[in-house]
Amino acid sequence: MSNFWGAVHYVGVNPREKGVSLEYIVQVEPNILIAVKLDSKNGYFYVATMHEISQLKLTQRIRNGRLRKVDKR
Repeated sequence: MSNFWGAVHYVGVNPREKGVSLEYIVQVEPNILIAVKLDSKNGYFYVATMHEISQLKLTQRIRNGRLRKVDKR
């Protein structure tokens, strides 16, 4: 799992989702979006979806502030 977090390039929040819902973008060929949600009733996170995201959508989400670049320091 530590390898996964090192590969994350962008992180964001889906404004249409209620509760805790995070989006992670891993830049590979192609770009992959991984949406993680919190099941607050049972107290655990789970992967809600994982799919390709186009470079255009990635760029738009960065510009509108929905996604932020991960500082890898």
